[in-house]
Amino acid sequence: MIENKKEKIKRKRLQLITGAMLPVMLVTGVFYPYLGFLVMAMMTGFLILSLFKGRIWCGWLCPRGAFLERYVDKLSFHNSIPLLLKSLWFRVLIIFVFMTSFITQLIISQGDLLKTGMIFIRLCIITTFIALPLAVIYKPRTWCSFCPMGTIQGILGRTRNLLHINNKGCKTCSICAKVCPVATNPSKFIADGTVNSKLCIRCENCVLNCPANVLEIK
Repeated sequence: MIENKKEKIKRKRLQLITGAMLPVMLVTGVFYPYLGFLVMAMMTGFLILSLFKGRIWCGWLCPRGAFLERYVDKLSFHNSIPLLLKSLWFRVLIIFVFMTSFITQLIISQGDLLKTGMIFIRLCIITTFIALPLAVIYKPRTWCSFCPMGTIQGILGRTRNLLHINNKGCKTCSICAKVCPVATNPSKFIADGTVNSKLCIRCENCVLNCPANVLEIK
């Protein structure tokens, strides 16, 4: 239990730091669009990381996810995330819209570095302004349940760092569902033994809070 408490504190401290980066990056990026290339580097980095660790970036290091979870949490009504937003077809649609917009803007920029950098800043601003009202109305990390980059990470790391469930020891108490930032209910995956990679953000909240100690990420 002591180790679990230490892990919770470590993740919270890390998220308070990374979450504070989001508004700084967005405001600075408006006046200095070249900062968009840092965003591009981060996107490239976490997509590569997902090949080895799944969606661990989402759970531990994502500035927007951390900002929503740690700074917007007090303003949230914590209503259930609509099933529509977590459905496969909706997530695929969001990826299509996101990629179409991104490619179109790249073509229009015609290789201009300033305009290219601003593309990444603009996309971050737009998606953040979508995420904020959802965070207040529903759970803080509602955006993360259909984030296009998060979904792609889940696909790339579909066999990596999975959340495993000991189906013999699970009491279906639903504590794991209550503490999950993206409202995934691990107990629903008892028959499979693992949670769908595209849904789990590897935050380990469920692992650290499971009274039966039947959850493990490996």
